[in-house]
Amino acid sequence: MDLLQTLQTRGVCVRIDGHRLLVSPPDLLTDDLREAIKADKPELLRLPEALMGAITRCCAARGDDEANRAALILECLALPAWEQRELLEHFTAQAEMFEAAARGMPA
Repeated sequence: MDLLQTLQTRGVCVRIDGHRLLVSPPDLLTDDLREAIKADKPELLRLPEALMGAITRCCAARGDDEANRAALILECLALPAWEQRELLEHFTAQAEMFEAAARGMPA
């Protein structure tokens, strides 16, 4: 099980705020979890940028307008980190599917 799944299972929420990770409630963290969060912090902080890129790619492949893309990004960035990671995987797969369809290839 990866760190975000472990934290979610234990009832800990991680939110990304710029260059900070907001973890709540802190009293559920063990020393081992704190160390794991510190070790994974750089990767976790890159998650919103990667998600925005995947959403932009997917919206472009679907032909969505700028307003839809912007609204989708705002909605997704407000979610906890574990959900953002799941959405990153979803939008990446969707973009690949739409791009393959546009090329006339099976997804």
